[in-house]
Amino acid sequence: MIDNFHQQGIRVIMDVVYNHTSSEAVFDGISSDYYLTTDITGCGNTIDGSNAMVARMIQDSLEYWVTQYNVDGFRFDLLGVFPLATVNQWGTYLTTMYPERNLLLYGEPWVDGTPATTAFNLGNVGTIPSSHFGAFNGGYRGALKGTNDNAGGNTGFLFDQSTSDSFYGAYVPGQTWPGTGDAGYGPISLGVAGSPVPSLPASANSDEWEAAFAAAPEQSINYVSVHDNINLHDKVTAWQSANDKTGQSLTDSLIAYGFGMILTSQGIPFMYEGDEFQHTKGDNSNSYNMEYDLFWSNLQSNTDDAATYATVTALIALRKAHPSLRFSTWSEIDTNVHSNQLSASLVVTTINASAAANESWNKSLIIYNSSTSAQSVTLPSGSWNLAVANSNVETGTAPVVSGTVSAGPIAVTVLYR
Repeated sequence: MIDNFHQQGIRVIMDVVYNHTSSEAVFDGISSDYYLTTDITGCGNTIDGSNAMVARMIQDSLEYWVTQYNVDGFRFDLLGVFPLATVNQWGTYLTTMYPERNLLLYGEPWVDGTPATTAFNLGNVGTIPSSHFGAFNGGYRGALKGTNDNAGGNTGFLFDQSTSDSFYGAYVPGQTWPGTGDAGYGPISLGVAGSPVPSLPASANSDEWEAAFAAAPEQSINYVSVHDNINLHDKVTAWQSANDKTGQSLTDSLIAYGFGMILTSQGIPFMYEGDEFQHTKGDNSNSYNMEYDLFWSNLQSNTDDAATYATVTALIALRKAHPSLRFSTWSEIDTNVHSNQLSASLVVTTINASAAANESWNKSLIIYNSSTSAQSVTLPSGSWNLAVANSNVETGTAPVVSGTVSAGPIAVTVLYR
């Protein structure tokens, strides 16, 4: 199966759940020391990653899948269970032994209970860049879609309520951040830049939800929806219902807008299968044990939401065509990406695109407008070409504007020159 995926140019990332077992009987016959005395997964039977033999067992297992099955990387369930030093050991070993494989390594930097301060989390992942481990950017996601993952009525930048909640997790005005000295930026402007640490080398801190955590863009896994909690379509329609803002056109705009932000952000974009054509899970927020027909996708029949699918496809193509949307180092972002949240509903990011190799753009401008009306944005001098308007990639000859641009409501706007 994996070989056939590879023949089609598709890499295979394996989901691994090393953090707990079905019962302690799995390892108790060897040693009871292989389990923590306190369950911190919420699943029971938490594995003790600080035990040298447990750490080696997991490392050997990872290497087995890499060498015997040719998987291209791993997504770790509840990676926050494990000590940072252990995670660093795994990543350093695998990427040193198999550098040509370009393995993708990332996981959930949280746990159900309270981990030790030395556990893998957003407060310290930046200190192990050489391991090439990344983490789900929970702060960016929370700021985009709201802090309550299951309910629909809460505020997030995606749903412009023009309240302080849209600045969820924002820094105190006046603090500095790489690439800008502006006051008033928040987790959205950090997220679009890949949530970089303020300086290198990164320092560990006690904030497990640190908004500026990545020492390299590959450490930031950007997403707006995942298998946990309700998916994107259901989140959007739940919010619409709770706020009496019904209508399919608004649903379409919000979903396209969410994808537009993720696909124009530095870092690694993560998409949950089915969101690109508005798949629904019937508002089920915990579908791990449900029948397959709730979340399986019919990839041959998505014509009902062809417009959303086409929008996402075009945005992916745009990202692939422009390396400046996916810088590979912290220093490139620090030097060339400048982002500022101007209000609760407006973020403007400028990029020195010419710094990226094989890039046809010289400069680019990305605007996120969450308000329900168009906003006029003053442009730097010169003529600008409109690449994306109302979250839709322009086809044919790009319109040219100068002076100001009218950024469409609930939409991403991208300009370049």
